[in-house]
Amino acid sequence: MLATAFFPRYRARFRNLLLGTVIIVALLTAATFYYVTMPVSVDAAWQYTEIASDLPNISAVQTDAKGHIYALLEEKTGQGELRLLHDGIHTQVLGGLDKPDGMIVDGDDLIISEEAGKGRLIRFTPSNQQVVNLAILQSAEGIAMESDGDLLVVEDRNPGSLLSVSKSGSVTTLLAGLNKAEGVCTSISGRIYIAEKATGRILLLDNGKKSILINGLHKPGVVICGLADELWITEDKTNSGRLMHYSNNRLTTIARHLHNPQGISFDAGGRLLLAEQGRGRILAFTRKN
Repeated sequence: MLATAFFPRYRARFRNLLLGTVIIVALLTAATFYYVTMPVSVDAAWQYTEIASDLPNISAVQTDAKGHIYALLEEKTGQGELRLLHDGIHTQVLGGLDKPDGMIVDGDDLIISEEAGKGRLIRFTPSNQQVVNLAILQSAEGIAMESDGDLLVVEDRNPGSLLSVSKSGSVTTLLAGLNKAEGVCTSISGRIYIAEKATGRILLLDNGKKSILINGLHKPGVVICGLADELWITEDKTNSGRLMHYSNNRLTTIARHLHNPQGISFDAGGRLLLAEQGRGRILAFTRKN
């Protein structure tokens, strides 16, 4: 009689436990699906379009002087590549790269960094496929060019440094003790801005003096300089990354719910191009009329 009363009660509790587990799993699945597929939201003054897709692990996008769009794919162990995008067609123009990350345009050339432990900083000329190794660096990411043609590179490691690479290939440390810096840019006035991902800060280096310009960001990965010391910044977060604009001591969010946004650049038409790594695509942002 005791066993008869016990087992039905046990089965009821088990059913309730199982039902609760199923409900929790369903809610978590639904929340995860919504989190992953949440669309990008933009400020009312802006709009965006998708101009390219099927770009796995895209890390950077640039437009050369002729209007050609290049996408850098951040694959490891020699699988990284540079693609030329034209009329919906992707053409590999450079392969064999080891975790390529940063990219800037210099005339008809592209400067590319490899984030590998002993990665290359290279100059690539698309017209003749020439590759020139400029330096071997540790965990190199963001690149910028100074007015004299020397290159600035930040290291994505802790501790890392801001490096200067001369035309002759000599490497000089300008600032040490950085914590996983990923982005760097120089303004018209000569100021240097650094995105320090691990600390959520944008640092300012002005005449050799370091200060904190912006604090409290979430994994800032890329910073580019505009006119009059304005900045454009991305946060490398999964589906909650932002595209931001900083000017006159004011930080404005242009877009939210980006999926691991990476490199940004402007094309000849003034569009802001953004490499959205998590969705393998390029977005073009423009102001509304």
